[in-house]
Amino acid sequence: MRKSLANPISEAHARGQVTALLKGTFHRERPADAELVQYLSAEIAGSIWRQYEIGPFQWQAKHLRWFLRDGTAELSIEDRHTYYLTAERVSQALGKWERWEEDLASGPWAIPPAALVQPALSQPAV
Repeated sequence: MRKSLANPISEAHARGQVTALLKGTFHRERPADAELVQYLSAEIAGSIWRQYEIGPFQWQAKHLRWFLRDGTAELSIEDRHTYYLTAERVSQALGKWERWEEDLASGPWAIPPAALVQPALSQPAV
């Protein structure tokens, strides 16, 4: 096994692994967007490492689902959706999105916040 794919020995190592994994995927993005994705992916990696002591190359869909369900439970639906999109991005970088999509896309975090807003009833002009 290559050293870079080994199970990380610390939370910082897990965060570094996911950051390195995503580093080459930001070809056409604004730097601020790339920084946000890297920050959020590191938060996901740190949380999963604290819970399971594994890094992104050992993740299974259940680990990301745990994070999306429990790790984001106290966040707004907008923030949960942003973490979902980041989890999708990491899954794609790992080459596992097609296998994991059905499992990860079945929670409330997968619904875009705009889809949750009810259109206002039109009010008659006064």
